[in-house]
Amino acid sequence: MPSGKILRAYLDPLQTVLDGNEVLHRMMPCLDKADHNGMRWMLTQPPVTRVYGWRGELLDLVRNLRTVLARYRNDPRAQELVRTLRKDIAFRSAWDGTPMQVTYDWPRTTPMRLRIPGTRQPLALNLEINEYGACSEVLVVHGLYSTPAIVC
Repeated sequence: MPSGKILRAYLDPLQTVLDGNEVLHRMMPCLDKADHNGMRWMLTQPPVTRVYGWRGELLDLVRNLRTVLARYRNDPRAQELVRTLRKDIAFRSAWDGTPMQVTYDWPRTTPMRLRIPGTRQPLALNLEINEYGACSEVLVVHGLYSTPAIVC
């Protein structure tokens, strides 16, 4: 059986990482510079150069954020996050130019493909986000990938 580590993170509904392990931080370098927010991180340089199909992934994240904002639209943190994100032209373009798309109980989406430093092949990664038990304010995200591809 191949050995490897499992990506682990706890997120709030606004995609802010509350806690994440070393694999998450290796996959998302400079997350701290984006205030540990996955949406803000997606608009920084590391993902633009590391995430295959970055624009499509950005559109998916914007769609997900729209669904969350429907529930948390009166939360001052949500309002501040949107104000901050709207300053970015790529976010504005994705937000304004994409119709709302929400799906339930559909098959797993096509995996995100990331460039891993020191490897030639991209890593295919599916992220699943779920509520954490009875606490709907905390989300759990885990990545499913081929472990041999990430073990360095």
